[in-house]
Amino acid sequence: MTDHTSIKHISSLLNSPEKISSVDEGSIAVLKETYPYFIPVRYIYSVEQNKDAPFSPAMLSQIRPYLGDWMKFCDLLEGKSSVQ
Repeated sequence: MTDHTSIKHISSLLNSPEKISSVDEGSIAVLKETYPYFIPVRYIYSVEQNKDAPFSPAMLSQIRPYLGDWMKFCDLLEGKSSVQ
């Protein structure tokens, strides 16, 4: 995957988090470990965690240092595509 297609793919996951597949989950975990300060991957990872335990303290604690706009983040968790 080239840089351009990677950026497009990550953007599409942020715009449509319900389309995250099991293959994407593995890639997200690798990206999170390889690039710990890459915030879009942290957002996508949080969406995945939120599916299992909505607004859990563990998920909120891990995303807090990387969070800018709580309103947009909550919209993302609720399935609205306002994160840009």
